[in-house]
Amino acid sequence: MRNPKRIPIIIKFFKENPYELDKFLGEEVANEETIILLKQYWKTVPDQRMGQLLVNLGMNIKPSCWIKEEVDWLIEHGYFKFEELHFWGTNFYKNGKRKPKTVYKLLKDLDLDHIENIIKFNKERGQQIDQRYLKYFYKRIQENI
Repeated sequence: MRNPKRIPIIIKFFKENPYELDKFLGEEVANEETIILLKQYWKTVPDQRMGQLLVNLGMNIKPSCWIKEEVDWLIEHGYFKFEELHFWGTNFYKNGKRKPKTVYKLLKDLDLDHIENIIKFNKERGQQIDQRYLKYFYKRIQENI
C-alpha cells in the first residue's frame, strides 16, 4: 500500500512547480484545476498512483504516465531524495511498549538508534528489509560513525 502521507508533499511540489507536472504527465495539460482535483480526491484513494487517479477522473493523458510511480519519478529526476518521500512505520515506543497505532515517519526523521533497532529487530526475526531502505539505513549509520 502506498503511504497517504506522500500526497500533501507531492501536491505541494506540483502546485509550486506546475511545469514539472506537465513533464510528469508528458504533455501540457496541468493547470490549477488539476491540482484542485488531486487535493480533492487523492486522499479518498491514497493507494492509487497520481497518474492513475487523473485518468480515473477523466483527464486525457498519455497512457504511460498513469503507471508511473510519482514518488520514484520525483526521486529519479532529482527533485527529492529517497528519504524525503519514503516513510517507515513505527509500532513501538523506545521502552518496547506497543503504540496504539502505527505512526509513519519520513526516513530522514528517524533517529539513528531507531534505525539501528530496525536492522537488529529484522535480523533477529529473519525478516528482509527492502534493499533501498537498507542501503539508506547503512548510509545513515556510516555518516554518524
